[in-house]
Amino acid sequence: MISFDSVAFEEVESKKLKDGALEAKYKFTGLPRGYGHTLGVMLRRSLLSSVSGVSIVSVRINDLDHEYSTIPGVLENVLDIILRLQKVRFHVDGQEERYVVRLFATGKGDVLAGQFETPTGVKVVNKDFKIATLTDPKAELAIEAVLERGVGFKVADDEERNTNVGAIPIDAVFTPVRLVRYEVEPEAATQEQGLRTESLVITIETDGGVTPKQALEEAIAVLKGLIHTVEAIVGGAKKRKSGDTVKVSAATEQAAKAGTPLEVLDLSQSIIKKLKAAGIETVEELQELSDKELEAIQGIGKVAVQSIRKALEAVK
Repeated sequence: MISFDSVAFEEVESKKLKDGALEAKYKFTGLPRGYGHTLGVMLRRSLLSSVSGVSIVSVRINDLDHEYSTIPGVLENVLDIILRLQKVRFHVDGQEERYVVRLFATGKGDVLAGQFETPTGVKVVNKDFKIATLTDPKAELAIEAVLERGVGFKVADDEERNTNVGAIPIDAVFTPVRLVRYEVEPEAATQEQGLRTESLVITIETDGGVTPKQALEEAIAVLKGLIHTVEAIVGGAKKRKSGDTVKVSAATEQAAKAGTPLEVLDLSQSIIKKLKAAGIETVEELQELSDKELEAIQGIGKVAVQSIRKALEAVK
């Protein structure tokens, strides 16, 4: 059987880029031949698709009703401003699913992302990013933006507009991972049995909302949840004929008893951490709770409950 006992991990380098983004390079050594690419593909896929982040989902700009307006004394129209707001990145330490940030600018000059007033635990990563240009001393620009946690990409719809009059919904890019690349390098044969091993060098760039190490840890947790689930169901996937008995391995039986990990659900790591803090470790345990019981958990509100119900429905 292939052994992974010789695999080791180290951080090769880490740096901060000009726009507040973060980049780090990590190295896995001692991988059996062929497993460098196997691990590299899995990690790259999970990093680019499954790491949660924070993004603006709706805005109010000078109490305007739609994005096709213009603002006196502002060089950009509302649509241009919205497109730029999509590129403002936030780092959040808090546990809430939604936050509101506000900006008010007046007088001639550039309006920068760093002018946002943010609640405790929220900060702007790319503070020098320009949002708009005021061309008149009497010009005013007032922005109220709603931040949400999520995974991947969310297309703007009218739900936010209907429930929050005056809000303009915008497309949200949640993923904090900008770039992932990897290389596989051969290593010399080991003394024991003359086995050949290889190294995986993976470079991760994030927008600064999370660190590359945090992104890597979350991507691994997602893969771990997938493997755990596959391991549990494969043992019971054999179809039985009437009267047949099925032998279940001890490992499969233990996995089935343990239940399905929460990581398989399309939920933010924030919600998963809150559930685990309340003693909920599996999907099966989560399915037993009512909405009222969920809302009683510290940090879980109605929006989070809706996300949980949607995620549970998707795995039925």
